[in-house]
Amino acid sequence: TSVGADLDHVAITYKATERLVISGTAGGADAVLESDDEYRARAQLSDEARPLFGLTPGGYEWRVRKLYGDRVKHVRTRKRPAGWLDLIVLARAGDGTPPETLIGDL
Repeated sequence: TSVGADLDHVAITYKATERLVISGTAGGADAVLESDDEYRARAQLSDEARPLFGLTPGGYEWRVRKLYGDRVKHVRTRKRPAGWLDLIVLARAGDGTPPETLIGDL
């Protein structure tokens, strides 16, 4: 299992997926990047975000992690009848309950 710079290389080369910056640099502080485990999971889902006819459940998870990874720590999908899909989200901040602004963005 790749870690650190090796994981960055594999994910960028084979999955066209860059590591997300969780919080930027401020006042000379180092940027906080997503963990190896989060990055690996998102890179593995990247293939599901490229189907010809709509997104798979994994594709939705990949998009949420890519677009909102700075605010979302974990996301899962649950299929429902008639083509509906639930997104189950754990926020990075606080106790993990997603704020209304995040729910509105999703």
